[in-house]
Amino acid sequence: MDERIYFSRRVRYVDGKPLMLEDSFMPVKLFRNLSLAHLGGV
Repeated sequence: MDERIYFSRRVRYVDGKPLMLEDSFMPVKLFRNLSLAHLGGV
């Protein structure tokens, strides 16, 4: 399959220490209005 995707990687912290690495793959066709502000929580 040759489909465009957005890829996001986040590090989750608890008490200031890294706890979990989270990878997200989102098809562009379903998230056309996605921006860096959405991903960063800004």
